Amino acid sequence: MDLFYVETKSGRFRRASNSEYHVLPVVNSNAPQESHDTVSLKGSLERMTAISYVAFLGLQGIIAGATIQNAYECNTRTNQEFLTGYAHRANENRRFSFMTVSLCLTGSFCLIQRRNEFDDSATDVKVDLSPCVLTALYFVALSVTLVSSVVDDHISKAAFEEDIDSVLNEVDTWKILAVTRSTLCVLGWLVSCYQVFQRTRISKMTVDVS
Repeated sequence: MDLFYVETKSGRFRRASNSEYHVLPVVNSNAPQESHDTVSLKGSLERMTAISYVAFLGLQGIIAGATIQNAYECNTRTNQEFLTGYAHRANENRRFSFMTVSLCLTGSFCLIQRRNEFDDSATDVKVDLSPCVLTALYFVALSVTLVSSVVDDHISKAAFEEDIDSVLNEVDTWKILAVTRSTLCVLGWLVSCYQVFQRTRISKMTVDVS
């Protein structure tokens, strides 16, 4: 652990360590400077990355909210009442759940590629692990979605054939899958929120040092 001195607002110096601050590398003034086009391109890429991450966080919030609604609906009604209201949209819910959870899993894979962005600080260990945790959560959520899709398909076919009673025994299985998927999606969203909080905190510490 490296120790150094930091000037406070009062003008005094205090001893600090690299675990408290994100230390920027020393820039060689004699090194060749990047062109204006290169700097502009990097700025555009950073903005696009930020927009993509906000969209990813929004998508996670949407799927978390949708799964909570499904879990609440199926657990506050009888099996017959639930099937009456859900059967006609079971097929659409199956497609929506598969697409959104798959996108969340893809996004978590992309975050793994960027997990070393803030690896200079010792406080970033948890941040580095969060994309891996996120990937594991959405991988299990996708597995649960694939299983629940089979039940959704049975419910949808039963609704088309006007034989809802034939799938009443499958509703209990669907309830367990719905609660499990909802829990995983909410946890994934919370992990992403925590990651945003950590990165924001590190960015503020970097600004304070500079």
